[in-house]
Amino acid sequence: MLFLVLACVCRAEDITICYKGTTVKVTQKAKDSVNVTVEGAKVSIESFYTDRKLTLKLTGNSDDGQLNLKTAGKAKVTLDGLTLTSQEGAPVCLKNKKKVEIAVAKGTENTLTITACTDTANHKAATIWAKDKLLLSGKGTLNIIATGDGCRGIKTKKDIIIEDLMLNVTTSGNNLGEKPFEMAFGGPLDFDGEMPDFSDFPPFGNDSLRCEGPPDFDGEMPDMGGGFGGKHKYVASTKGIASKGKVIINSGNVTV
Repeated sequence: MLFLVLACVCRAEDITICYKGTTVKVTQKAKDSVNVTVEGAKVSIESFYTDRKLTLKLTGNSDDGQLNLKTAGKAKVTLDGLTLTSQEGAPVCLKNKKKVEIAVAKGTENTLTITACTDTANHKAATIWAKDKLLLSGKGTLNIIATGDGCRGIKTKKDIIIEDLMLNVTTSGNNLGEKPFEMAFGGPLDFDGEMPDFSDFPPFGNDSLRCEGPPDFDGEMPDMGGGFGGKHKYVASTKGIASKGKVIINSGNVTV
């Protein structure tokens, strides 16, 4: 009788994460200046490296898992046969200060899915959410699926660069429409169609790495628009790829 055993193979990356349903196996070789916490199949990593690139590998599958990565320097995340679904919030959330590369291992198919974006205080939810520059690369296939209302496929605050990759982005949710936003010290405020980034203020809870929390105005107060008496007309749309910077496709095959 032949038994087939499927296992996650750990290689030379600083951190290897193997998703196994409701749990994960984390192998951490780089421990200095890197903090890793695990809750179920949700992994939060904070790297203080500034002079070297942090490398990670993600593999396995989970129906309710996430990677929350906060980096001071550059990082490379390799997807190697990964199937990862998040039931709320971005399955891959990057709070990066420098460019992060998401590389798809050659010949592999990888699927990232988000099913709900119900956080009405922070409409940043996307299948991949990045604060700084994002490079998508590799000679494999990456499927990005957003099924929840108001969920985007890929969202960044800086440039998105795509190279070599077979990238398929699908969104099927509805737009959320107008959402009023009241402030305790006055009437509604207009943030010109988008809520401020909530990523860098001290958290209300214990998890400082989640894609949620108090607003980040990046050193400036948001535009008040019509003032305290105006309406906040934020529309959460189900964009496939959204960036406040440029979207650059150097090579590959992209379907949205």
